[in-house]
Amino acid sequence: MKSLFVRSFHPVPRFSAISKYLLIIYSILLTNQLYSVSDSQMAQGYRSEVQERALVVSLQMFNLILERSVALLREELDKAAKERPRLIVDEDMQVLLPTIKIWCDWMLCHSTVWNPPPSCTDYRVGPVGDAWSRLATMVNLLEKLAYPRKIVIHAREAIGRENELNLVKLPEDATLSGFTPLMSNPQDSFYAEKTEDMEVAQVCLRIQKILFFGQVFLCGLETPVLKLQKNEFGVSEYVSLVETSSTSSPNSPPEQSDSELLVDSYSEGEEEPTSLLKRLSNDSLAESEIRLLIERKEELERRQRKQERHRQRVQEILQKSSVSVEIEVRPRQLVPDTNCFIDYLPQLQRIAKTTSGIQPLFTLMIPLVVLSELEGLARGADSRDCPPSSRASLDPEHVARVADSAKAALAFARSKNPAIRCLTTRGTILTSSIFTAEDDVRLNELASNDDKILATCLSLCRSKDQVSIDEGQPRRLRREVVLLTEDRNLRVKALARDVPVREVPDFMLWAGLG
Repeated sequence: MKSLFVRSFHPVPRFSAISKYLLIIYSILLTNQLYSVSDSQMAQGYRSEVQERALVVSLQMFNLILERSVALLREELDKAAKERPRLIVDEDMQVLLPTIKIWCDWMLCHSTVWNPPPSCTDYRVGPVGDAWSRLATMVNLLEKLAYPRKIVIHAREAIGRENELNLVKLPEDATLSGFTPLMSNPQDSFYAEKTEDMEVAQVCLRIQKILFFGQVFLCGLETPVLKLQKNEFGVSEYVSLVETSSTSSPNSPPEQSDSELLVDSYSEGEEEPTSLLKRLSNDSLAESEIRLLIERKEELERRQRKQERHRQRVQEILQKSSVSVEIEVRPRQLVPDTNCFIDYLPQLQRIAKTTSGIQPLFTLMIPLVVLSELEGLARGADSRDCPPSSRASLDPEHVARVADSAKAALAFARSKNPAIRCLTTRGTILTSSIFTAEDDVRLNELASNDDKILATCLSLCRSKDQVSIDEGQPRRLRREVVLLTEDRNLRVKALARDVPVREVPDFMLWAGLG
């Protein structure tokens, strides 16, 4: 059973001369709304949800204006040369050109507000297409429009001829003179011969400004919005580079316009259904629009079946995937970095006091590089050791607090606590903690102290590594060493080398000590 639904809408009403000033005023209000969006958040590189929606609403209004303008320009290009109006475009387009020019002026001087362009997927108004694709179409149509291209003379070409020329003044520029959102827009002077029709010169100037915005500015942005490319017929034309709803979601079918016909049908099985076009090939009553809709429906059904097969294939691959490594962690030896002693010394002291019978439950394995850093911090930050640019930023109170914490940490690390051991990068346990440096040629290959701490953990893991490898099963590791750190880079490096890593508060919570 098939049902056919037809939705029809009235065309966009034609504009009268009276609405000319109303459109300009409305564009001012929308531009002012956009201008209010550019606050401190724009300087930080992001927009809030309210700002995003304000931009979307304003761009959708611009989209509707462009939709009508594109339709009018196409009608204009279809006219014969003798039927074209004196002012290049008809009355409706003369109303819309100033509004579009104002929009282009605003976007020209406030690109940080609207760029990158917001997504209008959830707020589509009118037929399929966004403002940027319609703007590209309008630029292509204006380029084909027959108008005197040399009637407008730039100020730099009119030097010394000002008395022979007339200044071309646009009414919308005079109306918006002093309007804050447009004050940063550069206003270059343009002239025309005194024998030329001033109204024609004004229309040509508007067209040139719109073309400059589309062909030069939007194509020259760091992330271009438009670009010039050749179509399938080898003709150069401008196209939009802004992703629309049809490209942003590859799994969703293309949106249909409100004027399209919707056909409800279904198909069964994986095989291709019998084409309805064949059944209607001899039907003289079938119109071309219905044929196109049926063809579109069958294309969407094929695409849906293809996506379903792709989804099933992905599920099969995921079901066959397996875990490559399993790590069983039984913490016995904890390797804290320097910041743990500065920020969590009471927690480390509590861990060292935890016992199982008469034996300590955990052993703090302190690398020599950590002892060396603690000694440096205990001496305090000497301004002679800092570059001139950072001396002024030293906070004496903070330096004093860190120095006191480092001294307390050194006293704890050098105490005769059986739960504390000092060791080298190779994993050799030292009987004394008075040594804070080691002479090892291999250390020259390690770029930073974090690498030395990680090398210490790997040495401990190798000495106690237990690996179970069964054919067809994931590699199973048993670890008794846990690295304690909050450094993100060190955590990533440790996990990449199969070294368990935790922050001190998390480990305290896991051990039931927090």
